[in-house]
Amino acid sequence: LEFLPPKEAFPKARTAAEKALEIDNRLAEAHTSLGAVRFQYDWDWESAEKEFKRAIELSPSNAPAHQFYADSLKSQGRFDEALAEMSRAEALDPLSLAINTGVGHVLYLSRQYDRAIDQY
Repeated sequence: LEFLPPKEAFPKARTAAEKALEIDNRLAEAHTSLGAVRFQYDWDWESAEKEFKRAIELSPSNAPAHQFYADSLKSQGRFDEALAEMSRAEALDPLSLAINTGVGHVLYLSRQYDRAIDQY
């Protein structure tokens, strides 16, 4: 298993997501991917939020879209919103380790320590 450095991986991901959206602007996964690039690489949270919201609008049952959106909100200190989104992701994919850990992390950051312990 090989990993690319962020300076290589994120531009490739952006190109792929943009190409996919040129073909079909209704692909929730492509909006989620583009949102992730804008959040994690560009640090353009406003643009990332638009992409995540569009992905969720197109596919409300897309757990990763809710998860990535929650991560973005969490990074901005918007913990109540982040917990709501991460909880939606958890309801959609209750066996996901990443999502369950994400719920615990949001609870921890929002100083809900007892709930965070229960979550972990």
